[in-house]
This record gives sequence, C-alpha cells and structure tokens, in this order.
Amino acid sequence: PQQVIIGLASDGMATYEDRPNSGIGSNGITALRHELLDARYRDVPEAFAPQIATLAYVGSFGLDDPAPGLRMTVAEALLSPTRTYAPVLKTILDGGLDGISAVFHNTGGGQTKCLGFGSGIRYVKDHLFPETPFFRLVREVRALPYREMLRTFNMGFRMEIVCDEARSDSIFEAAARFGIAARRTGYTEATQGANCLQVDTPTGPVIFDAHSLD
Repeated sequence: PQQVIIGLASDGMATYEDRPNSGIGSNGITALRHELLDARYRDVPEAFAPQIATLAYVGSFGLDDPAPGLRMTVAEALLSPTRTYAPVLKTILDGGLDGISAVFHNTGGGQTKCLGFGSGIRYVKDHLFPETPFFRLVREVRALPYREMLRTFNMGFRMEIVCDEARSDSIFEAAARFGIAARRTGYTEATQGANCLQVDTPTGPVIFDAHSLD
C-alpha cells in the first residue's frame, strides 16, 4: 500500500541545540571542503591526499569568510555539529510503531539512501524542502548537477520516516515540539522488480535505481 515519506530538516536550530546549524550533517564533508575553500589551503600537505592534488581546494572561499545566505562563517557552516534526532525520534516511537515502516538516516548515499531498504518499492520524492542556502552555494559555485547533489548530500533533510498517512500528524507535532521543520517529501508505492527512486527537482525528475548505490 502507498505510504508517505516525511522529512525532518537538518538545518536551523532545534530546541536542544545552542546555535544555528547549516544542515550539512557531515555529508560529503571532504567534497565540500575542496569545492569551497581556495588554494591557500594546499600549503598544508596533511590536508589532502597527493593523488587528488588537482582537485584539492579549488573554491574561492577562506574559512573566515561569511557564508552567503547564512549568519555564520564558512568554517562554522562546514563544522556545524551533525544534528541528533534522538529526542524527536524517541517522542515519535514512544507512540508505538503502528503505521511506521522505515526510518532513514540520509548519510552515505544522500537522498538515494532509501534504495537499499525494502524490496519492490518505488520511492517518489516530489516535494523536497526548499534548497538550503549552503547547498545552493555549493551547487551554484561548482555548477554541480542535481543528480550529483542528491547522491552526495542530504539536501537539508537528513532524516526520513515512511509511514501511513494517518500517522503523519503525530510526526509533525513531535518535530514542531523540538523546533525542527518537517514536511511530506514524497510517497512510496509498489513496483515490479528492484527498488527505484524518482526525485523531482527544479530542472526535472531525476531517476535512480539500485545501481546508483554502486
């Protein structure tokens, strides 16, 4: 049966956090470092492997530069602590597991992480969160296609819950209690064969299959 996918934001500031979060959640931190920071950091040989010398620190920012769109420096954005969702998840799961099929932590694989769970499932993410300032910066500075962004980064929501529609209100309420934005980011439906994923982006739908995790 069809279920909904509810995403929990990784940026902003939860009630149990003491500072705003850029939302990167350590996803693709090495890529972010090299894509954004400028060549001065090549002077520290310990900061990159010799094999990637031509790809290291190809950006235009210094660590102390303001991060566009954020009230923090580039260093603070890169080093934002990875948000724990333990308080909100405990509140949700204290209400029981009825109607909840899966909980995904979008780390390795970014928004394609769901492909590795379940079988015969078509995941459709048709209502993503608005692009966060930091991920917009990365995409625009390096002209990265959405396919690469979705595979590498959490895109501003690192936790997803697959559940029955009837269970969604309690999840929204739990997230709001802790100051975390939540939204219905998509839905699931049965499909023949291997799992697949469709993500609707401003430039059109992007399709992934199981081979996308290779």
